[in-house]
Parts: sequence; structure tokens; C-alpha cells
Amino acid sequence: MQNPWTEDLAWQAQRGLELGSGLCACEGHYHTLWGSLRIAGINNTMKGETPHLTEMMAPFLRDGMRVMIGGAADPGVLCGIGRIFSPRMPVFTVIDKCKAPLALIGEFAASRGIACRLLHMDLLDLDGSEQWDQIVLHYTADFMSASVRSRLFRSVAASLAPGGTLVCATMTGASECARLRNRRLRRCSSMKSAV
Repeated sequence: MQNPWTEDLAWQAQRGLELGSGLCACEGHYHTLWGSLRIAGINNTMKGETPHLTEMMAPFLRDGMRVMIGGAADPGVLCGIGRIFSPRMPVFTVIDKCKAPLALIGEFAASRGIACRLLHMDLLDLDGSEQWDQIVLHYTADFMSASVRSRLFRSVAASLAPGGTLVCATMTGASECARLRNRRLRRCSSMKSAV
């Protein structure tokens, strides 16, 4: 039996292009080309982060956990979290405001026998009426303007079950390094001109 968490990047790129062409209404038709970027090796961050996420999440994993993945471009985050949980099996829900990745994840999950509920909605509309034991936001906040991030985290907090965990990965490292580097360069430049 095939490992259900092994991705087929070629199929995902092709099918993502097909589904995205008809379903993606995001700026730049983001989900149409995401799979192509992944198969080209341009975006594949989950694999590099897996050891850190595994270590961080390990104390909180158990069979039957209700896990919500908030925002997903393709099956990558679902598979990454599935591999971390394995051999345990959580109860997955994936939420996205775009229909394209939900359709791709739905087809992938069905082909692998993975139970995964898909909700087409904006994470900002979460109101706590449903709660999860773990909520995973993998770069999700990076795709939102700074002005709505506090609303995102209030919505997520309301939807986190008592004692639940929030796993939030962001792209702050590279941008923060660039900001600091540029600040240092400006300082060096001003120091040179002062001499």
C-alpha cells in the first residue's frame, strides 16, 4: 500500500493548473501556478521545516485530534502534517477562501483514502462555533495585510479548543534578515560619509 502522505508533484502541478484556470480568483491566479513552482524546486519549504515542526509538535500529538489547516495552496501542508502525525491519524479540516486548492486537496485526499473535510470560507470569518485541537497556519498570515492579522489571530483563538495548540509558521526570517542588512548598509554608508 502506498504511503498516503507521499505527494505526486507532477500530477499536482498539472491538475493544479487545470483546476486553478477555472476556479482560482486570487490575485495573480496564485493557485494556477503554485504546483509548477513546487515541482521546479522554487517553493518547497515544508520539507525543510519538518524536523523543527516535528520536534515542536511531538508533545501535543494524539490519535483523533481535530486538526484544522488554515489556508493551503495544495496538498503539501496536509501531507507534511500527516507525516508528522503518522502513524496517528487526526481528523483533518482544510479551510481556504479559494476553491482551487480545496478542489485539488479533495481529489488528492480521495485518491489516498484520507478523510479530510474541506471548507470554502475566509479564516477571518471563524467565530468559535467550531473548535479544533490544533490549528496550523503555514505562511497564511504572510498572505494577509498587516491590518487584518490581529483579526486573523482573534478568529483563530476563538476556534482553538481549550488546551489546543496553534502552529504558526511565517516567513519573517528572510525578510527580517534583509531589513537588518539594509539598515546596516545604510548605517555604514552614513558612517562613511561622516568620515
